[in-house]
Amino acid sequence: MPGAAQPPHDPPQAEALDPALVNLGWPELRQNLARLCTTRRGGEAAAALLPSLARAEVDELLELVSEARTLLAAGEPLPFGNTYDLAPALARLQKEGALDGPTLVHLGQTLQSGAHLSRFVRARAAEVPSLARVGRGLHDLHPVYSAILDAFDAGGAVADHASPELKRLRRRVAELHQQLGRRMRALLESPLWTRWLQDHYYTQREDRYVLPVRTDSAGMVEGIVHGASASGATLFIEPREVIEHNNQLKVAELEVAREELQILLGLATLVGEHLEAIAETEKTLVYLDLVAARARLAERLEAARPAISADGSLLLRDLRHPLMLLAGSKVIPNTLELAAGRTLIVTGPNAGGKSVCLKALGLSALMLKAGMHVPAAEGSSLPFYSQLFCQLGDDQSLSANLSTFSAQLTRVLSFVARASADTLVLLDEIATGTDPGEGEALAQALLESLASRATQALVTTHYERLKALPLADPRFVNASVGFDLERMAPTYRLHLGTPGSSFALPVAQRLGLPEAVLTRARSLLDPDANRLSALLAELAGQRESLHQQTESLARETAELQAERVRLERQRREAEERARREVDQAHLKAHQELVRARRDLERVRAQLRQVPPEQPAAAQQLKSLDQQVSAAAQTLLRHEPARVAPPQSEPVRSEALTVGQRVFLPRLGERAEILELPRRGKVAVRVGGLRSLVDLADVHLAPPPAPGPKPLTPRRPAGLVVAETLRPEASTPLADIPSLDVRGMRVDEALAAVDRFVDDVLLAGRDQLRLLHGQGSGALRAALRTHLGTSDAVEEVRAGTRQEGGDGVTLVRLR
Repeated sequence: MPGAAQPPHDPPQAEALDPALVNLGWPELRQNLARLCTTRRGGEAAAALLPSLARAEVDELLELVSEARTLLAAGEPLPFGNTYDLAPALARLQKEGALDGPTLVHLGQTLQSGAHLSRFVRARAAEVPSLARVGRGLHDLHPVYSAILDAFDAGGAVADHASPELKRLRRRVAELHQQLGRRMRALLESPLWTRWLQDHYYTQREDRYVLPVRTDSAGMVEGIVHGASASGATLFIEPREVIEHNNQLKVAELEVAREELQILLGLATLVGEHLEAIAETEKTLVYLDLVAARARLAERLEAARPAISADGSLLLRDLRHPLMLLAGSKVIPNTLELAAGRTLIVTGPNAGGKSVCLKALGLSALMLKAGMHVPAAEGSSLPFYSQLFCQLGDDQSLSANLSTFSAQLTRVLSFVARASADTLVLLDEIATGTDPGEGEALAQALLESLASRATQALVTTHYERLKALPLADPRFVNASVGFDLERMAPTYRLHLGTPGSSFALPVAQRLGLPEAVLTRARSLLDPDANRLSALLAELAGQRESLHQQTESLARETAELQAERVRLERQRREAEERARREVDQAHLKAHQELVRARRDLERVRAQLRQVPPEQPAAAQQLKSLDQQVSAAAQTLLRHEPARVAPPQSEPVRSEALTVGQRVFLPRLGERAEILELPRRGKVAVRVGGLRSLVDLADVHLAPPPAPGPKPLTPRRPAGLVVAETLRPEASTPLADIPSLDVRGMRVDEALAAVDRFVDDVLLAGRDQLRLLHGQGSGALRAALRTHLGTSDAVEEVRAGTRQEGGDGVTLVRLR
């Protein structure tokens, strides 16, 4: 178990945090984390969390948080149930050897929750293997928690069934209460007591039954006084007649208390035998609670798991300040990119987002070292810093008699002395509070000293000298926050590679600075600095205009894409409606054709009884038969096109033989060659119908679907049609056309069944059989519901035991 999984038994003590952590907002972030914890000890551990984990612990926690987020996304968060702090109970048990009932109940519920959580992660080990591995620390102490929870009732009291002796003793106490109640009611009606009573009731004082007697009548009755009313007007007296019964009740209640104590001691002994496993279970619960809280925080921040860069480079895509996100503030995402050993110099207007960007980077580095996902997009990476130094804001030290400049300089000098290649230094407005000329020279010297140690740093400044530093020294990189000159407001967007202007004079003008004062201020500026400032302002304006154009183009592109998707959906819907209409019309034509064939069969049967000397009727029947066959061929030619499977191949005329099985891609059906090709046409039999098709429409038949294999999922459907297609009064099962849809998805099966119904109708048959298996029943229900709405279907039923049972559906067609 990693060290982070083992918070101390005692509540964490308030520690003196590094000022850098305080300035960056670490205490607020971990309080947000604590509020997302389920257990009290988890919340305490989160509230005391420090970004000081080892690299191996961080790697493990990042993976655990990713797995916990996977469960959250699936709607299956880690279940903690009723979980309580067991540390005080375990400490008391080791000291006193006993626990009271409520404490035991809490302990039992916590162990039960741990066992449930253990089963939960074990059942999902394939999906969350790291959580399942950590879950091994959750011991399934069923004998312990079941014995505890079985011994108490819902109110937390020892239950009657906790032991046979307790049940017997409590029954004895109940009987004594009943007896005393009867005696007390009798005394209430007795003339010896009635006249002296303050009121007509009995009660208990000091667990003994008493009657309320007027104070001035106390000498008139025999008994023991057990108290008086607040007013002093009533004495509560135990009548002499019930003293012995009260004594018996007291003894019986003492025996019950003694038995309850024995039960509690026995359970405490049982707990004591598993102290080590219980302690490990609780530590694991706390550890997983912190993992789950990290996952929930990551979801709220829309955070990503960062990679730990091997080369010390930094890339945070769409970085956002986590505390601003949690506060519900509007946050502009910015991308930060910085190579190892480089210093990023961020310039731009006041309140433009420079400090926010700096703090967001600092918090992200701290979150990584605490095993948390960072508020950035996928593909982000961070070095695993061994040190983070931060100087923010007005750091005046009155106690040390230091000015703001002196306090800042003292701290920065300590950074320079301790910094190394795996250090991150964050400096907000470096070397301010002194002469600007000397301040910017000192700032450059300090930054060059940090750069010589290959330290990675982010610095905010208004110093012009620092803006020019990247032009001469590749160890430094410029960046700026944007400013919208039209709105005279910051954009809060970070632009890498270019310095920015402070826009002090434009902001002053917007705030109402008189024109004369503004003109005078401009005249006092150094000409070079004035030109640079104007150039940077122009660059910022062009950049903002380009950004707005890019955003506008992106919105238009998104709108066009959405419109394209909408039109494509409408096209598909229209095609689907048309296909359904064609299919419906084709089905009706099939039905008419089938009815015609049945009529012909009926007339043919009647003609068998006509004498040979009357051939006219037979000739007429032959003519009708030819007309129906012609209609069937026309129907086949105009059947809605079906896509051939990719494995079918066109066939050459010389490769065809009579009786060969081929595939007709346009119809999506198999056929049999009846005659060799003539003038580009081929005579084929599709189902029970003869038809002439174009040679170009004849493909080699794809390999037949494999036969059924029991319990093999996703089995291709196999079509089995009997050779004899003549309808009979009682059709043998082997002669009924069958379709195997086992292993198909519902949509695949429904499409296959629709095609099969067409084939059977064309063949002049009125029955078919579907093999779908038992399974979950979803496919069976979908097929029967679908067939029940078809105009071509007269009856749908499950198969009998001989026909295949409920894994088979028999269909009778109209």
